[in-house]
Amino acid sequence: MKTIVALATAPLNCAIHIIRVSGDDAFKIINKISKQKISKVGFSIQHTTILDTDKSPIDDVLVMKYVAPKSYTGENIVEINCHGGLFIASKIIELLVKAGATYAKRGEFTQRALLNGKINLINAYGINNTINATNLTSLKLAQNSLNNKLTKKIQSFIEELFKLIGSIEVNIDYPEYDGVDNVTNKVLVQKLTQLNKQLRELHEYSQLSCKLTQGFNIALIGEPNVGKSSLLNKLLHENKAIVSNIPGTTRDIVEGRINYKDLTFNFIDTAGIRSKANVVEALGIKKTYQELKKADLVLLVLDASKKNSKNEEALIKKIKSKNHIVILNKSDLPRKNKSQGLLFSCKKSKVNVLMDLIVKNVKSKDLNKTDMAYLQSADQIGSLAKAIDQIDKVIDKAKERQPIDLLVEHLHQCYDSLNELVGNGDLDFLDKLFANFCVGK
Repeated sequence: MKTIVALATAPLNCAIHIIRVSGDDAFKIINKISKQKISKVGFSIQHTTILDTDKSPIDDVLVMKYVAPKSYTGENIVEINCHGGLFIASKIIELLVKAGATYAKRGEFTQRALLNGKINLINAYGINNTINATNLTSLKLAQNSLNNKLTKKIQSFIEELFKLIGSIEVNIDYPEYDGVDNVTNKVLVQKLTQLNKQLRELHEYSQLSCKLTQGFNIALIGEPNVGKSSLLNKLLHENKAIVSNIPGTTRDIVEGRINYKDLTFNFIDTAGIRSKANVVEALGIKKTYQELKKADLVLLVLDASKKNSKNEEALIKKIKSKNHIVILNKSDLPRKNKSQGLLFSCKKSKVNVLMDLIVKNVKSKDLNKTDMAYLQSADQIGSLAKAIDQIDKVIDKAKERQPIDLLVEHLHQCYDSLNELVGNGDLDFLDKLFANFCVGK
């Protein structure tokens, strides 16, 4: 493999930059640009001066050294700690490339760690989610992917399925062999029903875990001039959206993110919905309906000081099947709206009252009462869903007393899907995964 290099810190001027080099030739390459010889001694730090091609000094640096296989990637690694000027860091990387290194792709260091057996795929997701954690809950979930709680749980499912498939295939291929339990349709249904229960629980909690990691999407919808933008500003504690008395001021999506009680919320203020809209407003309203479909929770904002309208009643019907809260805004004014909902005033009400209600509506289960070892990505949850689907098919067909030898293929597909979760999948899938990582990680 080529020796790769990347900036491991953010690309901006700061106090210190870290440049990471990984590969068989890591020590050979750095010695081409170092004034002092960098010894190949792991878990040690060495001071040196980086020299330009004309031997003029570029920067005094500290070099952290790791010798294979005792490193993050399982390869030789040197990490150059230089001064935090972006020009300096870029110049050192340029010299390393001239000396034989190759620019790393996104996530390539972690991908090499996976391919070299230093981590599994669940650990890799945990690393990325640790970096991107937005609250304490998402950090705990990420850490549990690193400490192998989740890996052990998945491995136990894989082993159980492996034994079941093995018993069935021995019964089929060697019917005279007495050392293996005979798997009947009844036994198969019993064992798979129990396994399926555990997989479904993992799937359910993982979906919530994914939301806790990425944040809940909360869409604010309503007619023009009901106070959606004022409400968004109050929720975010900043003037994110333009507020005016002119209906239709918000014509595009305005977004903001906050953390509250160790949860992350992505608020989306949408264009006001009304029947008589000009061309520009109509485009905004179209986007509003798109956000409505994606939202985990809808806040329907009504004007408490105005009588109910037909358009408002249509909106109430539209969100009936969605998780939603009706907010009667402008409650500091004389009330004329008879709809049921939370009375609220952007001028006088405390925002915590609304936030507590939002938390109650999105967080149906408390992960703190569990071991918090769950999947945290849509890709992983999709693989788990495939495994559950195959088990469902086997259970249904076994209940119909179909021959067991016709059902093994479904179990193999389930087995493959579970193995994908720990990284025993194809390399194309891994390339797509690590494309979402940071460069330098």
